[in-house]
Amino acid sequence: MEEKYLNEERYQRQNSKIKLISLVIFVCGLLIGGGLIAFGLIKQNEAEQQKQTTLADTSIRIDKIQNEISSLKVEAETKQEKCEAINMNDPDWFEKNNKCEQEVSSVESMIDNLESEQFELEHQIPPDPFTAPFYIFGVFIIIGSVMISLAIWLFTKRRAIRAYSAQQTMPVNKEIINEYSETVADAAGKIANAVKQDPNQKPNDK
Repeated sequence: MEEKYLNEERYQRQNSKIKLISLVIFVCGLLIGGGLIAFGLIKQNEAEQQKQTTLADTSIRIDKIQNEISSLKVEAETKQEKCEAINMNDPDWFEKNNKCEQEVSSVESMIDNLESEQFELEHQIPPDPFTAPFYIFGVFIIIGSVMISLAIWLFTKRRAIRAYSAQQTMPVNKEIINEYSETVADAAGKIANAVKQDPNQKPNDK
């Protein structure tokens, strides 16, 4: 038996396959795009938690530095007072004073280092997570899959769209045909009447 190409069952079966492909593209796009966006959100949350932890550790370290600086300043002032209290009449005054000044300078150097560390900690900027590409590609994939699946789905509705278009234009075409038919019929009737009235009439000689 010869297989017919114009077959309603075949048409519906092929249409169903195309609709299934459209649905698969749509679902895959949502899963892939949504997965990228979700991955970006997870990375951003992890980075935010890490940032909060870093800020907390930094705050604790700054408090310790301030306490150390305060203690070292008291120690430096005490040593400076001892240096000033050394008797200049002592034969080893120069040696004692030099040693004392070195101790004061060492403490002040420690204070400067701690103040530099505190400044860096107070002005450091935690790096932002690099998650923008995940959002961009995720949205792009979702939009692309929606457009492709919609185009394929509309392709399966082409017969219904053509039928709807034909239903909308058919009354107008019918009205035009009726008007032309009436005009042609009137003209044909007039010609027939004219022939019936004087069928033997000949044109006058000039």
